[in-house]
Amino acid sequence: MTGGIDDATQRVLSILVNRGSTELIDLFKERPASLIKFVFRFRHRRISRGVWERAITMGFPGISQKLKQLILNARRDHRLMHLFARVFAEYVVDAILRLGVELPFGLPKSGIIVDAGSGYLTELSGGLVKYALQNEDLVLYLVDSGFGPSLIISETLRLLGLPKNIVFVNKNIELFPLQNVDMATLLFSLHEMSRKLYWAELMRSFGIVRLSSEMLSRELPILKRVLSSIYRILKEGGKVIVVDKEFDDYDAEFVRRIVGEVFSAIRTERIGESRFVEAKK
Repeated sequence: MTGGIDDATQRVLSILVNRGSTELIDLFKERPASLIKFVFRFRHRRISRGVWERAITMGFPGISQKLKQLILNARRDHRLMHLFARVFAEYVVDAILRLGVELPFGLPKSGIIVDAGSGYLTELSGGLVKYALQNEDLVLYLVDSGFGPSLIISETLRLLGLPKNIVFVNKNIELFPLQNVDMATLLFSLHEMSRKLYWAELMRSFGIVRLSSEMLSRELPILKRVLSSIYRILKEGGKVIVVDKEFDDYDAEFVRRIVGEVFSAIRTERIGESRFVEAKK
């Protein structure tokens, strides 16, 4: 990590100590990004307190009470969330600048790419940012309507010097205003377009729920609507790239099938433990 990240870490550590959260210090030192993402996700009020308390107890035994209090504080204190966003953004910038630019799929050197559900700019979305920084004739739109992503993406772009060819759009992809897009990407974000699947995938990691075919069938209209919105904004011959995890009944065949109901010329490849689906308008 760079010196800037060390400085930000010290600021957060001071807050944890001042709030009587010394038990969280070791966790923050060991996994700062994981802790901040966890707080951002669980500060949302739409998930019942009983469910998120159970997830915290299972995921962080021994410090669950302090972590619960930190999340409750984050719900009330927007200044704390902005500080966490600054810390996380420094972590993201450091990671992006260390990345190579090689991604597991081809990218245009000019034109428009829209990344739907950019999240926290970790993994492949961060790779898109690095690619855009090195290809100024390309315009990259980072599209996300989430509270946490909106803070972190905005701060990340500020730390990168507000590059003119990278634009954050704080909207749902269904409301994206432009058309004639060369490529759209859904990088580990297709299932998150459904609020129920978003929470189900998180709860699944704590053994609380399973993504069954019945659950997926109920959420299928939402996923199709997202893919149709992407079809709308693409130019003729434009491509969509879908990379996502496989868990339970949400597998490669399910993703290929729903993409195939909207797009044509589909091909599928494996990327590590994930599946990569490419389709053309």
